[in-house]
Amino acid sequence: MNKTRIEWCDASWNPVVGCTGACPYCYARKMAHRFHRDFTPHWVEKNFNRAMPKKPSRIFVNSMSDLADWEADWLDWVWIRMALAPEHLFLFLSKRPWDCEWVPRKNAMLGYSITNQSDLISLYNCPVSPGSADEQVGNISFLSIEPLLGPIELSRWLPRWVIVGAETGNRKGKVEPELDWLLEIHEFARARKIPLFFKDSLRHLWPCSCFPQEYPARERGG
Repeated sequence: MNKTRIEWCDASWNPVVGCTGACPYCYARKMAHRFHRDFTPHWVEKNFNRAMPKKPSRIFVNSMSDLADWEADWLDWVWIRMALAPEHLFLFLSKRPWDCEWVPRKNAMLGYSITNQSDLISLYNCPVSPGSADEQVGNISFLSIEPLLGPIELSRWLPRWVIVGAETGNRKGKVEPELDWLLEIHEFARARKIPLFFKDSLRHLWPCSCFPQEYPARERGG
């Protein structure tokens, strides 16, 4: 596994690299282009074979891809390695969870990557969803709101974990979150006792020393 600067996990694992999305703020695509690497979704055997951490860890499996772009065989091979490492918690993210072949497992969590309110609406209204909206939401264990590009009202949700971060870098049109957006998410999480993790990119906006960086209880994964 690779050590990572992503604050909410201990390590990253990228057996698949590449994404069909075109997000203007995507750090993964920029990194691939910087090193002249292919960003079409593809399997990377060398990454897949990396050794697991020796201590129980939170492992972000696809920081360089979207799970919705994975082929079924890729996920099958990853499931096998996960089954052999029950001490770890494996975290997956997708901007299109309705396209993911997801089967809940005790040591895995599927997260929905969103940036604004329209992303939430998209999940409920997606015409290609293989199940009902309630089934899709039920498979999603956590929300990753990064970068936060606008106010988000989460009243229809009860995720097990919420992560929030600001856009980084120097992109033209870069959005600076407003404090009110953070307060609304904070109040939602506190009222429902949902663990909340604000990334350090938001620390300069937070008005007090009680900066939330919480993790879900391990037994709630899956």
